[in-house]
Amino acid sequence: MRTYEFVIIYRATLNDSDLNSEIERFEKLARDNGATEVLMNNWGKRESAYPMNKEKFGNYVSFGLATDNYQLVSELSNILRINDQVLKFQSHRVNEPAKEAAAA
Repeated sequence: MRTYEFVIIYRATLNDSDLNSEIERFEKLARDNGATEVLMNNWGKRESAYPMNKEKFGNYVSFGLATDNYQLVSELSNILRINDQVLKFQSHRVNEPAKEAAAA
């Protein structure tokens, strides 16, 4: 299984219940399409280095997931790309040696 990480910046204007529903929706999409070990880490509201869509703050959320389906990452990226509540996102594959070093 390959491990991937998504860092998503949601709009700062989202209240807690809307943010939680967006997070749950993303987790459900990942699990329903075969992802395992879906781990979420909410970093909270932070100031960004530069304005994104004229917004200086955002809610930062990190997701880790493991999957054999390489198309799942592409599908999740497409869903995030069209979501109006997402300011920016980044996804990348986590190398196994880096994952082991982080655990140590």
